[in-house]
Amino acid sequence: MFRNLVANAVFSPSVVSSIGFYVKRLSREEFTRRLGLIFMSLAVALQSLAIISPPEPTIAAGPNNIIYSGITSVSDLLNKYDDNNAGNGQRDLQAILDHYGISREDLANAKIATIRSTDRGKKLRSIGRKAYGKTGETAVKVAGSSTTVYERYLWSWDSGAYSTYKVVQGTTGDGRWFAVLLNCGNLVVDEPPPAPQNPIGQVSADCTAITGWAYDPNSIKRQIQVKVYARAENGTNTLTTETLTANLAQPESPADGNHGFRFILPAKVKSDTDKTIYSVVALDSVGGGNDTTLAKSQKISTNCKKSKPPEAEVQVCDFKTGKIITIKQSSFDSSKHGGQEECEKIKVCIGDKLVSIPAYKRDSQPLDCPTIQVCRGGVVISITSDKKQNGDLEPSQCQQIEVCREGQLVTIIRAERQPEDTNPDPVLLCEEPFPVLAYAKTAANQTQDIDSASGTTARPGDVIVYTLAAHNIGSASGDVDFVEDMSDILEYADIVDLDGGQLDEANGVITWASVTLKPDEEASKQIRVKIKDDIPAAPSPISNLESNNLELRNVWHDDTVVIKVPRPITKTPEVLAKTLPETGPGANIALSFVLIVFSGYFYARNRQLVGELKLVQQEYASGASR
Repeated sequence: MFRNLVANAVFSPSVVSSIGFYVKRLSREEFTRRLGLIFMSLAVALQSLAIISPPEPTIAAGPNNIIYSGITSVSDLLNKYDDNNAGNGQRDLQAILDHYGISREDLANAKIATIRSTDRGKKLRSIGRKAYGKTGETAVKVAGSSTTVYERYLWSWDSGAYSTYKVVQGTTGDGRWFAVLLNCGNLVVDEPPPAPQNPIGQVSADCTAITGWAYDPNSIKRQIQVKVYARAENGTNTLTTETLTANLAQPESPADGNHGFRFILPAKVKSDTDKTIYSVVALDSVGGGNDTTLAKSQKISTNCKKSKPPEAEVQVCDFKTGKIITIKQSSFDSSKHGGQEECEKIKVCIGDKLVSIPAYKRDSQPLDCPTIQVCRGGVVISITSDKKQNGDLEPSQCQQIEVCREGQLVTIIRAERQPEDTNPDPVLLCEEPFPVLAYAKTAANQTQDIDSASGTTARPGDVIVYTLAAHNIGSASGDVDFVEDMSDILEYADIVDLDGGQLDEANGVITWASVTLKPDEEASKQIRVKIKDDIPAAPSPISNLESNNLELRNVWHDDTVVIKVPRPITKTPEVLAKTLPETGPGANIALSFVLIVFSGYFYARNRQLVGELKLVQQEYASGASR
């Protein structure tokens, strides 16, 4: 149009009026394009504010949160650490951070940052208080406390390609990365905490005392306990056991603080003829490591006599006369004397006859008669083959052995060993029987007649029966604490029957009185719930995406039960929104910038056309006047 008007203006003066009309139209269009450019610029400015000061998610408190109500800043985290208050009655924040090697200084040096769930090679592991049966989920007992937390991959919470979190991020004193999520206060690590070390120590002993030092490298300032065992070498009934705290300044240990101990030997473990045997075990104080045996069945190098009695007289067999005589103990000569039994008459084979001679002369006699050794009456005897009786046993059956019988150490001959007898431990001697508890959990949908309902979808009004079972497969009685976390289930179901349990409505936990199970005894508890007639459509909070997620997820020991419920129509937008691509303010600014370039181009082009047409009008007017 512009070209036609300019080209025809020379040949047709009437075109000049059309140029004037076209200039007015372009001027109005210029105003519209200017407004569009202004509004596009304002939109970019607003998007920039979203980047400079991004919106903060609403923090929702939840039972899975390490810090119940989350944190807002590094200073807020430090205040909660100093108070050792994780909220919701939990005072174990310091113990959890200490378990992962994170000190207050590490927290003070941390900074606010943003991370993705797939960062650091998808090795990031989030740590919470509840079990959800997520990929790679592991239960971790926090050392020095009764708390159990659960580790799982951070990406296991994702509903899309990845999730973004705002965190307090830092490194420990030994260079390990960590983060604390702002919205829930949960800890994130990329590698497990350092492996716990066993206690270390050193022991020495004399006839007065057993002394040494011991400490736990996991907590050097803590004074640990040691268990000392001592007895006379051949006197099992002299065993003495004592537990001491290693808190003495001497002997001095290589660690800071007092870690020495001293055990005075009692008289009953000292013998006139036997050495004293001792063992020392350093007990793990923090947890996670093992007790360390510092000394095992060691002997004190000299006899620790109770007292020095006057020289005793002994009765011996005189090899010269073949009679039993009494002499001073110091006068005993093994070439001339022997035990009283050496003077006893024994039968040996001379030729083909058995004759009686003193025992000490036996070595000078030929032993040509065929004889055998048998165990008879608890002793080994030698007899001729024709003298063997039906009750005679192999000689090895007369060997004396020590066994544990009904928790007591007894000395018997091998033939008297009973099936329930066990071998004693070299340090602890007779270990007491212990319980071994096996746990199982199932869920049945009574309404739909489904025995194993995990993985199925329940309908509104369905009755679900959860069964918790325990079986003692050990050798001693053990206590079972039936405790069940129903907080996730109660989002979509109501309790019908607790089987005698008590519900804590604040946190959704059901408890029963402790049950003692004898060996091979079983016990079980049942919880009956009914799915709500109207499935709630509450959205999942950002701090706990497992909440209100249309699942009844429940974990008891190693068993996870997941039952789904139908999605209400009003919850559909929330579910569909999770499938949309994440654009964010950065992508929006880029798109807006492209639109501004286009708008700016057409606005500038419009101004240029108006200017050129005005020049044509001026040229035509000046030409006509000439």
